[in-house]
Amino acid sequence: MEAQTNQSLNLSKQGKVKQFTQRKTIFLELFKEPQNSKMLHMKTGIPREAICRRKRDLENENLLFVLKMDYCPYSGRLTQFLTTNPQTYQRWLQSKKND
Repeated sequence: MEAQTNQSLNLSKQGKVKQFTQRKTIFLELFKEPQNSKMLHMKTGIPREAICRRKRDLENENLLFVLKMDYCPYSGRLTQFLTTNPQTYQRWLQSKKND
């Protein structure tokens, strides 16, 4: 019984580590360059469902910004391009005010 409990605790820890690693990867990729979910998936290999969950967490913490709506280079659909870099977002806002 104790071995089974230890095993389930280890699996729980592995899930937390995977979640943190995916979140960190997504955050850093979006910090480097604005992207959409499909682009993130193609670049990192993280499943799109997991990307959506991690995006929600970043949005709830006000760490994710919608930079623009544009067409995806992969799917050709209109999508949100996201960033976690506040400086990129501020520069984009300033350019919009000047237009």
